[in-house]
Amino acid sequence: MPMPNASIAPSRNPSSTTTKTCSSPTSPASTKNSPSGSSSTTPNDHTIDSANNHRYPSSCNISPSAKGGGRIQGLDEIPIGRYFDQTMVDTLRKSRNPEQTRNDLLAAAYAEILECGFQAASLERILAKTSVSKGALYHHFGTKQELGLAVVHDVIAPDLARRWFAPLSEGDDPLEQLDKILCDKIASADERVLRYGCPLNNLIQEMSPLDEQFRQALQVILERWTEVLAQALARGQEAGHVRGDVVAAEAALFIVAGVEGCVGLGKNAQSVDAYRRCLGQLRLYLGSLRP
Repeated sequence: MPMPNASIAPSRNPSSTTTKTCSSPTSPASTKNSPSGSSSTTPNDHTIDSANNHRYPSSCNISPSAKGGGRIQGLDEIPIGRYFDQTMVDTLRKSRNPEQTRNDLLAAAYAEILECGFQAASLERILAKTSVSKGALYHHFGTKQELGLAVVHDVIAPDLARRWFAPLSEGDDPLEQLDKILCDKIASADERVLRYGCPLNNLIQEMSPLDEQFRQALQVILERWTEVLAQALARGQEAGHVRGDVVAAEAALFIVAGVEGCVGLGKNAQSVDAYRRCLGQLRLYLGSLRP
């Protein structure tokens, strides 16, 4: 799952040859575009990236400039003091209402957890991003764990619903909707997405073995995702768009595993190309579910 479009700090771009640590901010660096080869269309409705000799479904409209796969850049935190004097910052603090303060903290915490992981996430950096006092933070979230669980419930889960559940509720052909979702992921994939991966999957890998409350909260999301997919596939069977012999619940489980696995593979390889090719195979699987 890609990152929600939360309003967070500008992006940090450390050197592509070094690994970013979460102990201290790094200075901004210029972002370099990855090289890419020219492309040509083949009769089997795929586009060939001649530089890497890989195939992409041509219906996904991947621009040649988006096919590069260089090393992945990081985020850049630019201190608010560079743009606002202290008087303006104090005014902004006073004008915040409690709901806005909570939302600001969630957005900053989401960005911090995505970049550093939950255990290495720093409350001090979260406060610095929002200019919220420590007292205000603990007014809304009594512990760091409570803040992390709120990110799961109030940021990650709603974003998944927007990106997956809402489209699957439209029409009676879930395979068409699923293909659109995957095609959009293929076309919009970039190095920043693969640098940090899927926030849901990241927390599953990091926190499920360590914290039962996290594990349960993440399991609820996975079960709901699988349930929505299974229900959509069942409706597709009734409408004649999905093969009758398909076990909807098992197919849904495989699709979720495939999507999350593609993100993990691409993240570890730091390869947008590998991510796209993996999703391309998942699209072929969806096609096999048609009568």
